[in-house]
Amino acid sequence: MKGDSLDLDQLARAFELRFPELLPVRPLSALGSGFRSVALETPGGVVIRVGRSSDAADDYAKEWRIGHFLTEQTHGVLPEPRWYVEPCPDVPHGALGYKKLPGKPPAWGVDPGSTGRRLGMP
Repeated sequence: MKGDSLDLDQLARAFELRFPELLPVRPLSALGSGFRSVALETPGGVVIRVGRSSDAADDYAKEWRIGHFLTEQTHGVLPEPRWYVEPCPDVPHGALGYKKLPGKPPAWGVDPGSTGRRLGMP
């Protein structure tokens, strides 16, 4: 990783070495980015959030410790973290991976309107 850009080939190699059960990892697809993370997806449907700052690394460590509990408490609404990379030379700000949830994410800034279903309502 150099600066703010990601070397997807370098990251793929790092993930392949650490998590052979994820194979195939390549090609990694970019899903999006935010202030602290870049979200990538493997061909097998695993989402890997790669940190862009030390704050992200701290968040990933916390999420790794409590992720199973949160997934249970939310009945699977939140994905369970299954792969974790502590900060290291290949992934300086760590990474956290989980199986991609089914469905499509809502578009930012779009009002679902009054016809949208609420959680728990038929």
